[in-house]
Amino acid sequence: MRALTWIVGLAAALWSAWWFGGSYVLDKSARDWLAENPQVQYSRLNVQGFPNRFDVQLGEPRYTVPGLEWQAEWLSIYALSYKPWHVIAALPPEQQLTVDGDTLALASEGLMASVVVAPNMAVPLERVTLVGENLALSDATAGWVMKLAGADFAIDKQENVPNSYRIGLRLTDFAPDPGLMRVLEGQGTALPPVIGLLHLDSTVGLDRELSRLMKGTPQLESLQLDGLTLEWGELRFLAKGALTVTDGMPQGQIDLQLRNWQLLPDTLKASGLVASATADNIARALEAYAAQSPDPTVIDMAFVIKDGQMSLGPFPLGPAPSL
Repeated sequence: MRALTWIVGLAAALWSAWWFGGSYVLDKSARDWLAENPQVQYSRLNVQGFPNRFDVQLGEPRYTVPGLEWQAEWLSIYALSYKPWHVIAALPPEQQLTVDGDTLALASEGLMASVVVAPNMAVPLERVTLVGENLALSDATAGWVMKLAGADFAIDKQENVPNSYRIGLRLTDFAPDPGLMRVLEGQGTALPPVIGLLHLDSTVGLDRELSRLMKGTPQLESLQLDGLTLEWGELRFLAKGALTVTDGMPQGQIDLQLRNWQLLPDTLKASGLVASATADNIARALEAYAAQSPDPTVIDMAFVIKDGQMSLGPFPLGPAPSL
């Protein structure tokens, strides 16, 4: 029994030494990094979380670069003391953005980000996630607000293919500025004030691994679009396909489907995105194309990049951009 007590006491002492040593190194490294990056300001820094976590608490953080400033009351960054390569950041329910002199307020619930890297010298990226609920971005001066019920974003390294990353995004119940929606409603559009769903499922191939040792900017080599979905009332948009990039030139095909397309021209016109005459021309072109479909409410088109040229269905779009 005495031996067991001695072993437990020794283990506790060693673990405490590990935590306090680690917290000291973390505190010093954080302060050194902040001192080397004057664009990040803060009022206080604390490392807490004994015995199982390293919790970095920043008070009144402020990040400033030309044309952009972000600030909040606090920022918390967590990592398990036995798994420091998995970092979680918790953001406060109220944040402030200043973009080119315009001040925006961002409200949210449970807004958190997570980063996982591999525990080796290169520190390659394994996974990134960002989740939040009941987000609202507003400009009190201009008098507009946009809301989002839920947001999920993720980047996940694919182990079976080198330098391949799956990227996913899911936005639910996006409510654009009510003023814009009142304009659309006044113009007689049949779309509801909330965009129900935007969903992206894709995989990108890069020319190098995302890591601490990465040199230069990664270049896109391939894009596999497993699904891009937009649901706005009865309006549905779907996209699937693949592109490859060789020497900066993309090539491939993305298949597009627009369901209940008749809602689109009036919405574009009512929102002011296109002139009335242009919207009418779009409506006539879509109507002619839909006449070839078994279902006249559905339009299927292919966006094709081949031999340096782009086309959408039968319509040429000109030279493809170099990536």
